[in-house]
Amino acid sequence: MEDGVPIMVLVLNFLRTASMKILKMVGTVAASAILVVGLAPSASAGPRYTDYADKTNVSPKVNAWCATIYDGRDLAGVGCFRDHGDRVYVKDMRADGARVEVRGTVNIKGRPEFRCIGTGKAGGGWRVCDEWSKKMPEDRNFTFHAQLYDGNKLVATSGIKILPIGGR
Repeated sequence: MEDGVPIMVLVLNFLRTASMKILKMVGTVAASAILVVGLAPSASAGPRYTDYADKTNVSPKVNAWCATIYDGRDLAGVGCFRDHGDRVYVKDMRADGARVEVRGTVNIKGRPEFRCIGTGKAGGGWRVCDEWSKKMPEDRNFTFHAQLYDGNKLVATSGIKILPIGGR
């Protein structure tokens, strides 16, 4: 029995030393993770530009430069980008109180976000957001989609479009 005690003490000392090393290693990894997360840039670090669409007499042709929103089988709205002047057009197709928005980003450092908000009035015709010509650099891409909102509730969304911004 007396010979067994020193072995047990050795085993206990070994286990205590090993568990302290494991705890120290876990603490180092956790501290490193906190440091990395704390220094990482925010996903929405870029500037955000919001414009409320104004009435326009221009009726852009609905083509490949447009994103269409369907609510079920019905066309609910359209959002179009025109790189000449960096304009975004929106049109609400239904008199239901919902509004059409276009949201997008430009592929530059900081990934600025753009949001064009329609009025929610189907009889209003085409509306335009045209405040961004100095904020969208040439020779880049504008990635956007159109969305239909009823109040703050997202009802439907279009597919994503990736289009060049002038100069190409």
